[in-house]
Amino acid sequence: MEESLIIGLADTCTDGEVNMGRNYVDAVRRGGHIAVILPYSDDDNICRSMLDRIDVLLLTGGGDLAAWRFGQEPSEFDSSENVDRDSFELRLIDLACRMNKPIAGICRGMQVINVALGGTLWQDMSYKRQRDNDSIQSSLHSFIDHQRPDKKWEGVHLVNIDKDSRLFDVLKHETIMVNSTHHQAVRDLGKDLKVVALSEDLVVEAFESTKLPISAVQWHPERLVGEPFDSLFKNIKKWTGDI
Repeated sequence: MEESLIIGLADTCTDGEVNMGRNYVDAVRRGGHIAVILPYSDDDNICRSMLDRIDVLLLTGGGDLAAWRFGQEPSEFDSSENVDRDSFELRLIDLACRMNKPIAGICRGMQVINVALGGTLWQDMSYKRQRDNDSIQSSLHSFIDHQRPDKKWEGVHLVNIDKDSRLFDVLKHETIMVNSTHHQAVRDLGKDLKVVALSEDLVVEAFESTKLPISAVQWHPERLVGEPFDSLFKNIKKWTGDI
């Protein structure tokens, strides 16, 4: 396990309060580290000062990133826009990249990182499935239900992990069962990102940056208590590549 680190969790900007799910705080604690909440700010200097004081920026799950942020019109599936959260997280990612500060992402956090680095999203899995149905890929796999809020605390589908990845180095598994509560997904990868895990229906389940200390997963390891998932938090710098 790494030495005790300060992990900064970005405020989710919900309910008019500085807000963060207890699951993430508990997961950081199980990893032997200290969680601090970074409250919303639209001031670059304040955001830079907060990032200076932490070891890793952790971006967590939640509602949809607004479609216009990645050059699309909103769809019927999109949740309400959280302007403060979107702008805050994108600002933090931009500044953290400039500072070479390690960044880890979970679910929405992965999607926001991708968009911040110039990538795009599927606004709903149904769009990806339609694309796959119209391509040769449709003969290669069956579709998985990725929106399973009824089973947040248990694995519901298999993920295949690239052995040539930091994710594999931390988890020590080529395949793993994960939970799944998302209806959006990574479409076009952002700059210098590579896919390191896929579901059996070819949804991007994890990526890593080849240039910066950035890694992210689409599932929710903070809810899958125990090994190997706790290893992501115990060895968060190894996972992000800041070693």
